[in-house]
Amino acid sequence: MLHQSTLTCSLIAALVVLLAPANLAAQPSVSAPAASAATPAVKSAAGYEQPPKAILDVMRAPSPPTPYVSPTLDKILLASWQDYPPMSRVAAPFLRLAGVRVDPANHSKRDTPGGYGIKRCVTGFELVGVADAARTPVALPAGACPDTPIWSADGKRFAFANVATQAVELWIGDARTGTVHKVPGASLNPMFNGELQWMPDQTTLLVKLVPEGMGAPPPKPRVPGGPSIQETGGQQGQSSTYENRDTLGSPHDEDLFDYYAAAQPAWVDASTSVITRFGKRCAATRWCSCVTPRCRARRRW
Repeated sequence: MLHQSTLTCSLIAALVVLLAPANLAAQPSVSAPAASAATPAVKSAAGYEQPPKAILDVMRAPSPPTPYVSPTLDKILLASWQDYPPMSRVAAPFLRLAGVRVDPANHSKRDTPGGYGIKRCVTGFELVGVADAARTPVALPAGACPDTPIWSADGKRFAFANVATQAVELWIGDARTGTVHKVPGASLNPMFNGELQWMPDQTTLLVKLVPEGMGAPPPKPRVPGGPSIQETGGQQGQSSTYENRDTLGSPHDEDLFDYYAAAQPAWVDASTSVITRFGKRCAATRWCSCVTPRCRARRRW
C-alpha cells in the first residue's frame, strides 16, 4: 500500500514538471509598459513631489477671512491669511537665541503665537462698512507680508508690521479711504513682541525700532576665547521649557542676543510719519535693552 502511494506521488510530480513549460507558454506575456504602470513612478531628483491636482485645489482653496472690528463698531477689516508659507520663507536661515528665533536678514521674529514655526502673512485686506456693507479694498505692495492689524481706539486708522526682505516695516492705513502708506525709516524690532501700540491720543504710535548705526552683527571668533565649561553638582537642576539647542551656549551667542535684542523706543506721528526717538544709550555704539548679564556689565550711559 505504501509502495502504491509513493508511485502515485512520483507520477504526479513528473506530470507537473512536464506541463509547467506548456502552462507558462500559454499565459500572456507581461509587457514592459504594463509592469511599469503597476510600479509606483520613481521620484525625480529635482523638484518636490506633488499630489494630484484635485487634492491641490482643495488644499489651496482660500480660507475665510478673519474679521477685525474697529473699536467704534462702524468698520470691519477683513484679513485673508496665507495658509501655507512658501519654501523661500521655510528655508530661510535663522538664529536660535535663548528661546527666540530671529531671521538675521530682516530682524524679524520667526516664532508664531503658538510656538515655534513660520509666521503666516496676510495676503489681502478689505474694509467693510457695518451700516451699508460697502466694501473698500486695501491695496498692498507686491510681495508684502503684513502681520495682524491694530486699530486705533477712535477707529480712524489701523497699523500693521510688514515683513520685508531687509526689515520689518511699519505701515499705517486710513479707515475711511482704505489707503496705506509705509513710514520711512521705521524698522521695527519684534524680538520681544510689543513692537507697536497706539498712544492715548490715537494719532501717535509707540514703537520699538532697530537702533540706527548698529553695523554688522558680531562675527564669530576664529579662535575660541576659552574652553567650553559645563558645571554639575550631581543634583537635579531646573529644566528649561525651551529646546536645548535654542539656549545661549557661548559668549558669542550672548553677543548676538544683545545685538538682536537692541531696541530704540520712539514715537511715530500717524499723520506726518515723523519719528521721534527717545531713551538712553546702552554700551558704546548702540541702544539696547541690556537683558543679559554681559550687556548689563558693559552698560555705559
